[in-house]
Amino acid sequence: MELVRGVANDSPRTRPSVAWQAKLRGRIGVWPVLGKADLVAIIPASPGDAHDVTIYILEAKSSVTKRTSHRIQATVYGLLIEQALKGTGIDAEMKGSIVTPENELSTTPLRDLDTFSFSTMASTLEAALSSNGSLTEAIGGDYDKMQRRLAPRCAACPHEQVCLTKELETSGLGLGLLQLDEGVQETLIDIGITSLREFADLVDLSGVNRYGEVDTWEDIPFSAGAGGTVDAIRERTNISNIRKLAVGAARYVDEVDLGNHDHWPGAIQGSGYGLPADDLSHIGETQYPPHSLIKVFITVVPDPVRNCVAALAAHITSSEGEESIVAYPQRLPRNPPQLENQEQALLFRFFKRLGQVIGTLKPDISTETDTRTDGPILSTRASRTSTSSPRDSVKC
Repeated sequence: MELVRGVANDSPRTRPSVAWQAKLRGRIGVWPVLGKADLVAIIPASPGDAHDVTIYILEAKSSVTKRTSHRIQATVYGLLIEQALKGTGIDAEMKGSIVTPENELSTTPLRDLDTFSFSTMASTLEAALSSNGSLTEAIGGDYDKMQRRLAPRCAACPHEQVCLTKELETSGLGLGLLQLDEGVQETLIDIGITSLREFADLVDLSGVNRYGEVDTWEDIPFSAGAGGTVDAIRERTNISNIRKLAVGAARYVDEVDLGNHDHWPGAIQGSGYGLPADDLSHIGETQYPPHSLIKVFITVVPDPVRNCVAALAAHITSSEGEESIVAYPQRLPRNPPQLENQEQALLFRFFKRLGQVIGTLKPDISTETDTRTDGPILSTRASRTSTSSPRDSVKC
């Protein structure tokens, strides 16, 4: 807080000031909290202002969409700074803002940023993290009885496999696999739908080819005797297309049934896990020569402040072996033309090295096919969260 104190005391060397990746520590409710704020801008008060300083908590995001989770993050840092200022006699005005590629600081003055206060969100956080708060109860509760919602954002969580395993081990598969809100899951359980298998049983797919290739969803009939349950779901939940969700549930159930060889070989759309098969045991329409695929898993690290690619990595694997590569710039200049040149050089180095590794690991399938002599390349993101600009420039 020496930086804040210097600005508040009108020290010429410290005003205005910006702290980058400022480490903050404190407690919210009954929980210890530690984090690093992307940017903290400390602006001295003008004559006549009611405060000594104005502190901006700026969270830089690569997404152009401002989400509630971003505000929660900024609010946490705001609360920790307020705690650190207690007893210092410094009256600080706190403001939060989410910096995106559309309002980056190189083109948008600080005073023109859309800001928000922390009061409402802070009260909600403190209540949730109190000794009897909802988050405290969830953390200290019975994990096996909790409802879990598996969504694309879970890909970045180190505990994703734990939740996924719980849902897959649930008898009939857990409802969380359909990305249903926890409250909706609880309502379905109260209605009598406790698993994906029971949800799938709401529709009759016996006369439908390939899990719902129909002109309209209404062409898929509900199962006999399911009318009462369907009506209850419509009345008590926000599920707008029960048939579509039931088809998705049926697809999950069939895909994990190891004894079912009469399934559609394509991946579940949007799941991120559907890699083509190149093994002899595969049964389906999509088939590659045995052990022929060269799989490339790409990770892109963006710099949301400068709106550029900061680093690239790839893991390449085939039947010939595997190798990982990493490329990053020696520096990231602030000048836009220099930054663009640096990014182009980074992309060139990365893909040149990637091509070399692929050439080393390519399987020889000349005896397996008449059309090509080396394995086909499958490129995918290592994480389902690696999307959107500025990473569009490295799509494969």
